[in-house]
Amino acid sequence: MLDIDKSMPITTLRGLLVRQKGKCAISGVPLTTANMIGDHIEPLKKMKEQGNTQYDNKENVWLVHKAFNRIKSTSSYDQLIENCKMILAHEKEARKMIREIRKGGIKEVGLDEFKDLTEKHYDSKTDTLEFK
Repeated sequence: MLDIDKSMPITTLRGLLVRQKGKCAISGVPLTTANMIGDHIEPLKKMKEQGNTQYDNKENVWLVHKAFNRIKSTSSYDQLIENCKMILAHEKEARKMIREIRKGGIKEVGLDEFKDLTEKHYDSKTDTLEFK
């Protein structure tokens, strides 16, 4: 998260707000002084790891709604889009699961049964459970 009061000249912030037509760069939601925050397009940590010393400058900042800043977190914009695509591709199954959970339709699994299931379905290469 960028402290816009200290890091950016007010003229740059005004320019961003005008360029973005007063809307969040990620979602298009209208920005207010209460919901607006400066966001690094490429996360600082990633830029530092790549040896980029020009990571905290006006070429790496846009204005976003605080809620979308929390969702984006330390992802790059491209990572955020890929994550959103995965969520949308899984939406039907996730909604079905929500309905089942809310109806109390989740079977409790004892330790022995869980051990059996994990032995059958554990993939050590990916360190995941693969149910087919």
